[in-house]
Amino acid sequence: MDDLAIMGNNHITLQKNINIFANFLETNGIKCNAEKTKIIFTGTNKHPNRKITFKLARTDFSTLDYNQSLRYLGCYFSGANSNQATTKQLISNTTEITNSLAQTKGWNGPIIKQISHWIIPAKTEYALNTTFLNKSNLSKIQKQINKLCKNKFRLERTTPYPLILSPLGLNIISLEDRHDIILVKLLITRLNNPLTQKTTLSEAKSIQLINAIWKCPIHQPQFFKPNNWISTAATIAKKYHIHICPSPCPLEIPDSNLSIGLHTLITPDNARKSNLLNIKTIKDILIKDSSSKLEWF
Repeated sequence: MDDLAIMGNNHITLQKNINIFANFLETNGIKCNAEKTKIIFTGTNKHPNRKITFKLARTDFSTLDYNQSLRYLGCYFSGANSNQATTKQLISNTTEITNSLAQTKGWNGPIIKQISHWIIPAKTEYALNTTFLNKSNLSKIQKQINKLCKNKFRLERTTPYPLILSPLGLNIISLEDRHDIILVKLLITRLNNPLTQKTTLSEAKSIQLINAIWKCPIHQPQFFKPNNWISTAATIAKKYHIHICPSPCPLEIPDSNLSIGLHTLITPDNARKSNLLNIKTIKDILIKDSSSKLEWF
């Protein structure tokens, strides 16, 4: 048994689940590797709950530092931002691979091109299970591949990158195209798979909540910042006229044009508070039979 993840919304729940796991280990005579057992907490380093420890098989465990990442099934997670953690590791791994290939003697341009086409896009595709890449990060990785191939094919340093990517040139793989295809496929798959549809829609609703915008992030991504994988994938799909939102749309609410977030700047914290008060649109802050507004926040 390997790579087990236990989750909980609070300390009591998580400790209860850990106790169940500990009983299973004891019953079946299995030992837990304490060195590889890590706990991630999404609260900042100053959060009082960060001092709380957890007990497993007579061993106390404290949470990882807020910005410290944990490798799990080839991806990276942290309390701060798991997307950034995985992206950072992907760029670092790509740098190591391209540097290693650049120093390999006896391998010519075609061999290096084929190997880089096998390894780097595959690593990028796997990372997309937990992250997405913005244009800046895609460009960093693409430039590393382009530079490597230019060197091994003995091209001039001034050779333009569009020529390297062109079928008339070296026909180097376009990571942006590969990234866009995979990201859209993931969204389509997760929306159509009964095992992942609920969690994917919940994630989309959380995007609505923190923005206080109750349009649909899937078929109306233009109302949301592309700072999450769903909005990014939906924007790509819309660019190519691919409609992937379930019908009827389970996300957009009536009077979504009057969403609070569309008419005023609102912080994520205040957006959550307004949702708890069931205040989603401008109509919700009007006093009945009056032109006055409720005082809020």
